[in-house]
Amino acid sequence: MFPYAGGNKYSYQLYNRKLADTFNVIPLEAPGRGARSKEPLSSDLEELALDLFGQIRGLLDCPYFFFGHSMGSWLAYLVTDLIREHKLLQPEHLFFTGSGNPAHYRPTVIRHKLNKQEFFGHLADLGGLTPEVLKNEALLDYFEPILRADFMAVECYQHKPRKPLTMPITVCIGDDEPNITYSMAKAWDTATLGQFEVLVFKGNHFFILEHSEEISALLVSNWHKYNSRA
Repeated sequence: MFPYAGGNKYSYQLYNRKLADTFNVIPLEAPGRGARSKEPLSSDLEELALDLFGQIRGLLDCPYFFFGHSMGSWLAYLVTDLIREHKLLQPEHLFFTGSGNPAHYRPTVIRHKLNKQEFFGHLADLGGLTPEVLKNEALLDYFEPILRADFMAVECYQHKPRKPLTMPITVCIGDDEPNITYSMAKAWDTATLGQFEVLVFKGNHFFILEHSEEISALLVSNWHKYNSRA
């Protein structure tokens, strides 16, 4: 499970519980947050991908899936490419939510440079911050540098052409996402030669919180399909 902007290894706890009967769930954590809060933040997406790759490269000895939301989708994609480059066992299926293909990403607003009020206003529009959090200055002060570093990593990322992957990719988006359109999600189809689908759920960018039951069931059903073919 790859973290989204501002997220840490606890961000997917809702999914951990729902998936635990089927998967050995491994939530990854980037430097500068959660249990790694004393480490320096990184605002370089490829540097973050190398860090996460280092965390899991010794665990890739059995079939597995990758799941990433938003920035986590890009990280999962980059880590998959590193795994292929190092000739290690690749994931059987990639699940990307709330993101478009980084090869076609063109930011319309450079959010990491906005002033504090505008910055958190944009985050509120995404649906990831509750009114209670937005009123808590101490929490905002804690998360602001983490979020800015992650948004900078995404907004300054320069995509390099890569050969298509071969495993299936499933992309899920919300029907009320402020920044991700269906065509942007569909653009992931150029990233693989395998099966590809886009699924649309009700909700904004954080539709994954409202639809954890359905999305968890999607992962489980695809795992059973994989095992029936294996």
